[in-house]
Amino acid sequence: MEFSLSTTIVFLLVASGVRSFDTRGCSDTKSCFRYGEHNCMTTTCEYSAIWRVNSTTNEVDFQLSATLRAENGYVSVGFSSDGLMPDADVYACIQHNNKLTFGHYHNPSATINPVKKHPASVVVDKNPATMSTSGFKNGVITCSFKRKLSGADVVDDDTYDLTKKWYILFVHGPTHDDGTIGFHYVHEPPTSGKKQRLSEIETASLWTTGGATMQKLNAWFTVVAVATFVYNMAV
Repeated sequence: MEFSLSTTIVFLLVASGVRSFDTRGCSDTKSCFRYGEHNCMTTTCEYSAIWRVNSTTNEVDFQLSATLRAENGYVSVGFSSDGLMPDADVYACIQHNNKLTFGHYHNPSATINPVKKHPASVVVDKNPATMSTSGFKNGVITCSFKRKLSGADVVDDDTYDLTKKWYILFVHGPTHDDGTIGFHYVHEPPTSGKKQRLSEIETASLWTTGGATMQKLNAWFTVVAVATFVYNMAV
């Protein structure tokens, strides 16, 4: 089955650098996730993601932002059958040497980098977007992209059907000297905690400071096996 990812993803322009994403409508018309210090905003959190599904056009719009710990790094979102990185379908915005790119990656379960000790991210299409710009300012990287949820011209072994249930992976980290994606900052990155359709609207905040980590709305988002976190569940 042949497909052209360039016709299925649109990477939207953030012309003025970093801006705060509009969180109005979270829990109502779109899903929102924040990870970082208590009550952080989308441009001050360690990581944030907002997405909205348009069932009429069969598309999902994603807005991602993350605080990088060095000049070079990436922010990404992935979809997995088991909540782990191997075999995940990943979309990443990359800042490297003052150049911003957007890529589609797949992490084959059988391809483990023996030196870097994590799944080797294989580029499915280096520049799949019709527009390929984003924002980076004061250590914060932002990007927005649009993807078809499903369709014979979209889905194959590397590109998953997003009308189905998947674990959602929220990942950011550094790049290697050659610009490839490195091991994520958080050893066990936040995930959705269960398989979830993107069309099921949820909102959660996962705080790393403020006395205890807090999760909202049925504990939908989790950090897996991070022993230093203490959970307060608020429904």
